[in-house]
Parts: sequence; structure tokens; C-alpha cells
Amino acid sequence: MIRDLARAACAMLLFGVAIGPAAAKAAGPTKSGPAVQVTLKQQLEQGLKCRRPIEFQFVDRVAILVEQGKLPIKLVNICYDWSLKRSSSRPWVYFQRSLTELAKRQGFAL
Repeated sequence: MIRDLARAACAMLLFGVAIGPAAAKAAGPTKSGPAVQVTLKQQLEQGLKCRRPIEFQFVDRVAILVEQGKLPIKLVNICYDWSLKRSSSRPWVYFQRSLTELAKRQGFAL
């Protein structure tokens, strides 16, 4: 399972499939008012359906590492998009495993 996950993630990186998260694509005003800017932390918590304290802690750590420039946002976006496609009901599991594995392979500490 982890090998399949790692292969899929590596293939995405090799072929440059790095589509930004849907929440970051909000552009322009809507019928109800102007578009709302969502932080990476909010996007991950809501999109990944975090519910346990350890999940919120992981998201906090990822957001801080991205802000500090120690973890590429492109890598986070790839794992985020892939996990949502993989499971719409519980994407958290796939996000955490894929991001941890890819970050480790590329030399980023989580």
C-alpha cells in the first residue's frame, strides 16, 4: 500500500502534476460578496476533515514549515489534491502518509 502511494506520488512529481488546491483558486467576487482568502492551515483542516488533536498538530506543523520555507508548498498541494481524489470521506490518512513519505524522500524533515 505504501509502495503504491509512494509510486503514485513520485509519478505526480516527475510529470509535474502540481495543481494548486481548489480553495486557493477562488477569484473575484461571488453573488454573496467578495472572495474570502483562506490560509493554508484553514484549508488543510477543513479540506482534510481534521477531528483529532494529533491531526490539528500535524497541520499546524506543516503550515509553519511552509511559512518558514522549510517545506515546499508545491509538495503540500500535490499531497492534498491526491488525498482528496483518493478518499473524499477520510482524506486525512492519505495526506499524512503521502506527505511524510515524499518529504522524507526529498530530504525535508517534518
